[in-house]
Amino acid sequence: MAEPRLTPRKQWICDRCGQVIRSADDGWLEWLSDDGGKAHSFKIVHHAQASPRGKRGCYFHEDHPDLMDMHLDGFIDEHASVLFSFLDVGPMHDKNGKDVPRCRDVREVVELMKRLTVPYYEEARQYWGVALEHGFFEGANEIWPYLPKNLKLLIETYGEE
Repeated sequence: MAEPRLTPRKQWICDRCGQVIRSADDGWLEWLSDDGGKAHSFKIVHHAQASPRGKRGCYFHEDHPDLMDMHLDGFIDEHASVLFSFLDVGPMHDKNGKDVPRCRDVREVVELMKRLTVPYYEEARQYWGVALEHGFFEGANEIWPYLPKNLKLLIETYGEE
């Protein structure tokens, strides 16, 4: 059985280089905002100072005119509630719910939320495909696959020694 190699909710896999982002200080979240203000194309990457790619960093959208980005620590722990603003800024700022959701793809935002807030999800998602092929999720309801104890078991079962 393999032990988890990432510290849950403290380390992530860079969407650009595939290496471990060792802390929120080393991470960056970037996304694009379309003409209607809808967020999309979320990426968790190394910030330039920590990137194995050097000064250019691991960024995807650095030259895009619609780039939105922020240090990763602005979205974790006590700041995780900021993620909900991509789905709904709430009645104080959008009284009639006219701009709900504030993203192109709700599933993309929920995936980002899982990566940043659900213990073991970030590492377990690497093995999702093989776990599906082997029937790991057979008979599971919509909640079971995302429970931390089951995500940890997935890592222990399919992770690399």
